[in-house]
Amino acid sequence: MIDVLLIAPVRVYREATLEALRSQPTLLLVGSGGTAAEAVSAANRLRPAVLLLDLAVPDSVAAVRAIRSGTPGTRLVAFGVEDTRPAREVVIAAAQAGVAGFIDAGHSLQDVVAAITGVVRGEAPCPPRIAAWLLRHVQCAGTPQGPVRGELPASLTVREREVLLLIAEGLSNQQISERLVIGRATVKSHVHAVLRKLGVTHREAAVRVLRTPGGAEGGAGGEVPPRG
Repeated sequence: MIDVLLIAPVRVYREATLEALRSQPTLLLVGSGGTAAEAVSAANRLRPAVLLLDLAVPDSVAAVRAIRSGTPGTRLVAFGVEDTRPAREVVIAAAQAGVAGFIDAGHSLQDVVAAITGVVRGEAPCPPRIAAWLLRHVQCAGTPQGPVRGELPASLTVREREVLLLIAEGLSNQQISERLVIGRATVKSHVHAVLRKLGVTHREAAVRVLRTPGGAEGGAGGEVPPRG
């Protein structure tokens, strides 16, 4: 039998899911909870084979990191994934943190059981829609962007570098949002951080930093509103 721990924030939904899973002869429900702290505590105490984690739990990604660090033998399956841009960001972050599989928001009990048994076998169950998000993210992160002649400050994060290179391609905030599968508000935040760290006041000046050897240049001219 497979030891399973369930973490979901909505009590009614959690109890209904527990009742459904108890009917499965191959599963043994060892505990449940509704918060990230309960997930980490229970995982460390019970060390289940699989932890079912609803991504609607606040700080769910941080919980994934902590569980992967403290209980590396526990495989995590994330469920309750809605088709929204913020959900895509959480999915990508959860995958990077160590989630082994995903289940759509419209899942059936059969889908849940299949995902649990799949991760125990070393598989990575993932609905096609979520797999497409992850694939696009990997493709964007690994796409060659051409030579960068200027040196970028070490203070730029990996994501900020990605955003800067996409700005240099002429992409608007909306296009960057779609390419990286992140929200437009997140893109705007990264753009402002890039401009500040490069010491420039508009996008065109930031692009010139890439094209000119010698590092960042001071901003010239007025603020140009972010494209989008």
